[in-house]
Amino acid sequence: MQEYARRMIKLNDETLTAFAEPQLIGRVRLGLPDDYAERLLPQVLAGFARINPTIEVVVECLG
Repeated sequence: MQEYARRMIKLNDETLTAFAEPQLIGRVRLGLPDDYAERLLPQVLAGFARINPTIEVVVECLG
């Protein structure tokens, strides 16, 4: 029974590896008005950073 469980775990790991998306690396530039930046940007950037930790975000706020 243990050998069967080990094979299932190995197959699961292989499946996850096969379907894993390549990690994105790079930079995103974003420009937006100040009022949007104050209200929306902190939450949006936090979520984006969690999902894409290797992407640098450059923000320019337009007054």
